[in-house]
Amino acid sequence: DATRIKKVIPTISHLLNEDAKILTLGGDHSITFPIIKAHHKKYPTLDILHIDAHCDLYYNFEGDPFSHACPFARIMENKFAARLVQVGIRTLNPHQAEQAEKFGVEIHQMKSLDLSTIPNLKTLCIFLWIWMVLIQLLLLECRIMNPED
Repeated sequence: DATRIKKVIPTISHLLNEDAKILTLGGDHSITFPIIKAHHKKYPTLDILHIDAHCDLYYNFEGDPFSHACPFARIMENKFAARLVQVGIRTLNPHQAEQAEKFGVEIHQMKSLDLSTIPNLKTLCIFLWIWMVLIQLLLLECRIMNPED
């Protein structure tokens, strides 16, 4: 909700001011914009590698310019990223292609990727799967230990 999203910028900014290394996982994509906005204050020249099936470049989605489908349009409009590279995109439509061209976004669509050129891809995928399962178990353990959060 909007209240939680408003807390993102000061929380991330505080952590960055303490030189913390921040890893954000999961969540609705609408939190991406405030996270990057907070990072931009400390790191004005930021390159982003976005790996996803959706490029999230809509000008607005269902009338909401800050929806989960729009964060990278806001990031690029505000010049919070010097470079945006998107990999794995499989839902590029004409509007988002136009937005990508407007902002100079590099899009590598899934249909064009040659996965056979990635060495040890199978090993990498197994490692990432195990890593994600461990993260989810850790988060579940945290939720069980702190049910009021």
